[in-house]
Amino acid sequence: EEVVGHLGEVHPQVCAQFELPARRVCLGEFRLLPFLQHAGLRSYEPLSRFPAVVQDIAVVVDDGVPAVRVAEVIRQAGGPLLRDLALFDVYRGAPLPEGKRSLAYRLTFQAMDRVLVEDEVNRLREKKIVPALERELGATIRAGTVTR
Repeated sequence: EEVVGHLGEVHPQVCAQFELPARRVCLGEFRLLPFLQHAGLRSYEPLSRFPAVVQDIAVVVDDGVPAVRVAEVIRQAGGPLLRDLALFDVYRGAPLPEGKRSLAYRLTFQAMDRVLVEDEVNRLREKKIVPALERELGATIRAGTVTR
């Protein structure tokens, strides 16, 4: 029953005054906090004002290892600097041995308090992520780093 905002059509004379396109235009104003509370969203994650470092990694694992398990190991080893992780390719075939597949992930690293340098991200990848994949899943790394 609480009003969280207003939504309406802009009068055609107002649209003409602001040189808006010759079609119907709506305008809305919302109080964000009550809107989100009623939407059921209880938390948010602040955005960093510092740029991200993006790298791709291809991991060779047994066919029976679920991709979600590989992602879990990467997330855990990557720690708080690993802001996002996405599977973007699955490959089977030569030159991979029978019963193996390559899973390629895009890793996004970002700090809330500083600009990350490439060396710091590379160390995290080589000292934490890769050893965790090898130790926990018997994985090997197929491809080198691609940085964006």
